[in-house]
Amino acid sequence: MSPFRFMLVGCGARGKVWTEVADRVEDVDIASFVDVNESNAGALAVPRRRQAFTKLDEAAEQTRPDAVLVATPPQDHPAVIEFALRRGLPILAEKPLAEEMSLAVSLVERAEEAGVPLSLSVQFRYLPVSLKIRQILADGRYGKPAFGQFTYLRNRDPYAPHLNWGTRYPVRVHHPMLVDQTIHHFDLIRYCYRAEPVWIQANTWNPAWSLYGHDSNVASFMELEGGVRVQYLGTWTGGWNRLCFEWRTDCEHGIVTQRQLDSDLCTAVTGDPDLTPVPLETFAGAHEDSLRLLRLFVDSVRARQPVPCDGRDHLQTLAMVFAAMESNETGRRVDMEVFRRRHGIPEPPRPVS
Repeated sequence: MSPFRFMLVGCGARGKVWTEVADRVEDVDIASFVDVNESNAGALAVPRRRQAFTKLDEAAEQTRPDAVLVATPPQDHPAVIEFALRRGLPILAEKPLAEEMSLAVSLVERAEEAGVPLSLSVQFRYLPVSLKIRQILADGRYGKPAFGQFTYLRNRDPYAPHLNWGTRYPVRVHHPMLVDQTIHHFDLIRYCYRAEPVWIQANTWNPAWSLYGHDSNVASFMELEGGVRVQYLGTWTGGWNRLCFEWRTDCEHGIVTQRQLDSDLCTAVTGDPDLTPVPLETFAGAHEDSLRLLRLFVDSVRARQPVPCDGRDHLQTLAMVFAAMESNETGRRVDMEVFRRRHGIPEPPRPVS
């Protein structure tokens, strides 16, 4: 079988990750590297004996890709996605789909009308620990989930050399924590509980010592279908350099708790004196979750099957992000059904896939 050929658009920090991931997949090839900064494209293309470009048309004409992999800063996502839609090329794009809700809805509608596969990179779903939480909660061994607490505390230097080569996107963007990090956590909440939010209330702020230009702290409270309530706290400007993470779900007959970012899953029934570790599949290497998403995307496109994390699915997570912004501005909780209707967001998939 011939390799599946991607055109990678955006050769910064995330483009470098996707390149390293594709290097590990035998039947996947990045045929062309595109970036407005020619040196960024060349840094990834030259060692792989591939072509570097600064123009989308030239890259597509000369290398005839099977799909477009979008890893630009978010403000450039719509233009690249529109280019791919015009050419009928399947799309795997970094999140968020767009910086405006209406534009994101329009892009999904256009992709569906054109029959072009559109997948978003919310790869945390494919961490072994996430898949196991989803499975445990679904099989009901601890009873019905009632409430959860999700905490992500980190002091993240936005000027670290390995982040966002030259773009400094998180420093300048409105609500950097919400749109670049919390979006993953909201997606995990939907995915692992297999439920959509009924309402959400949020507050965001920026500590005095923050290097970010806008709010780097997010606190929210939400209710999901089935009555599950989740309290969330996330920050990129914690007072300690160590990453502290915990996601605990309390159920009728016990708890499920994750105590490290991508591992350390434990359970307990109500009467247990101690937690019991849950065995997890071992990662084969760094960015294994992105590799799994890439593999699923390629296999789905080849088989003409629905792609993972599709546009309509992503709109539901994106709606949570924009509803949280609205709640912060108004000081009121946002009814998600009303919010989706007001913004013309299609019905969420059933169940959350």
